[in-house]
Amino acid sequence: MTSLSLAVWYMDDGNYSEGRNVKIAADGFDYENREYLKSLLFDRFSINSTLQKSGKIRISSSSLDRFFNLVSPFIHSSMKYKVP
Repeated sequence: MTSLSLAVWYMDDGNYSEGRNVKIAADGFDYENREYLKSLLFDRFSINSTLQKSGKIRISSSSLDRFFNLVSPFIHSSMKYKVP
């Protein structure tokens, strides 16, 4: 996973609740692989997250700045509404 692939995943299956959190859909993965993705976000990018019952990965508010610093350079102009 790179910053670019994280940005593509977010543009495709993510949403931003202003000032609160980011959620990225991972419901196509089983629980074990969602845990792996959560660990990967932390190990590779120091992004804290939690798994939601819905199958989404929620980026913690404490990691929002870090997340947006990583993905913002890759967000397509048509998707700028997804970044603060």
